Amino acid sequence: MPSYCFKFNQYLPHLIFSVLFFYAAKLAILGGTGVYFGLVLGFWLLYILAQSNVHQTWFYGITAVISFCSAWMLRENLSLMWVLLLPVLISALYWARHTHLTQYSAFLRCTFLLGLLALGYTEQQSLVQLKQHYASFETGETWQKLGAL
Repeated sequence: MPSYCFKFNQYLPHLIFSVLFFYAAKLAILGGTGVYFGLVLGFWLLYILAQSNVHQTWFYGITAVISFCSAWMLRENLSLMWVLLLPVLISALYWARHTHLTQYSAFLRCTFLLGLLALGYTEQQSLVQLKQHYASFETGETWQKLGAL
């Protein structure tokens, strides 16, 4: 396998996280929910910690705190409770990395990336709903013409 494939595979989650982060920021700025912003930021931090050599006790403690905060943020939006599987997958990736079970790492990484893509799809749907909400207030102003939404 060429080395550039390995590098791309290593940086792909960070690329997806950055896109999700900017979508979440745009959604929060335009008047949507800020839940996605906190979720993406927390999960990105957790993913970075999982890739580092942080002590196991610290990692699982931080995972518990981020999972609790995520559940608290999602208390009003029960349709997004599936997002709480992402910290579980990150913890499984951490466990597989530190116990040298590489045969499970590819499956866990693919499942985690699919979860991130599903989160991105959910963010996109929230943005579409926000656009539909603001479409009823069409006044022909410059920001509406230039596609701020």
